[in-house]
Amino acid sequence: MVKPEISWHNIFLFFLIVTVGSLPLSPFLTSVGIIGSAVSWLFAGSLKGKKAGLIRSNDVWLFLGIYFLHIVGLLYTSDFTYAFHDLKVKL
Repeated sequence: MVKPEISWHNIFLFFLIVTVGSLPLSPFLTSVGIIGSAVSWLFAGSLKGKKAGLIRSNDVWLFLGIYFLHIVGLLYTSDFTYAFHDLKVKL
């Protein structure tokens, strides 16, 4: 009998399945799945390689650029309470 191998990749996939399965059901389980996915992704390999991959990724720069534009847009608002709430939601 072959024992199933438990690896960081399998744990990452498990948390992704938990996240997707709990989206319509439970905000708490969705948060647990996202945090578990992030932690297992960090432990799954070399941090230097992941950092270099994130820096080279165009998707990350696009996301940060759009978010930065929203931050610059705070210069034109008078309702900072709603503006900071809106930034938190967009994050």
